[in-house]
Amino acid sequence: MKIALIRKKYNPHGGAERYLCQLVQGLLEEGHEVHLFAHKWEEQAGVCFHRVALCKGLSFLQVLSFAWFARRELAKEGFDLVHSLERTLGQDIYRAGDGCHREWLRQRRRIYPAWKNILTGINPLHRSILYLEKRLYRYPDTRLIIANSRRGKEEIIRHYGYPADRIKVIYNGVQWRRFNPRLRQKHREPLRKKLGIGDRELLLLWVGSGFKRKGLDFLLEALDILW
Repeated sequence: MKIALIRKKYNPHGGAERYLCQLVQGLLEEGHEVHLFAHKWEEQAGVCFHRVALCKGLSFLQVLSFAWFARRELAKEGFDLVHSLERTLGQDIYRAGDGCHREWLRQRRRIYPAWKNILTGINPLHRSILYLEKRLYRYPDTRLIIANSRRGKEEIIRHYGYPADRIKVIYNGVQWRRFNPRLRQKHREPLRKKLGIGDRELLLLWVGSGFKRKGLDFLLEALDILW
């Protein structure tokens, strides 16, 4: 199959990026022809890269322009399948790894003061993302959604009425050769020594990006109360 994948930035760092790297490798091993549409990327053997332009400067223009230019570039060739990991236009499959933006804004309104919610409501970035999200979750324009949690699936159904049977929940996998309890001693002591952390000191690790959406500020407040 001739398969197109879409991601604004393609590199081996970050959750969605690592997922995409492994997906690309798996598709290549299965003998598929893989095309990647991105604005920036790190080269990978066997992949045909297509640079997608975007308007620099204001964040909402970047979001909208990448979606528009990606669709324009896709139209230049025919593909058996178009799989996007961004809020774009014209994809067959969308992986909702960035969550449901409408639900995130709803949760913010419960916490933030009224003046801040008013500013959020008129912010062109949020309005642009909601516009793309509404287009994205319109069946049959997008034929299949991949969610990485049951909650994510439920949010999409509740806010956009997308058919439940067209949303597949696929949990993020774990590479057991790299992440397993048997490797604990191999890495634990050298890393603690490198960071100057004693063997009996409690160490908490935060892994991820998108701190605001994932509530890092509330975690820090909670830890301050506990200690």
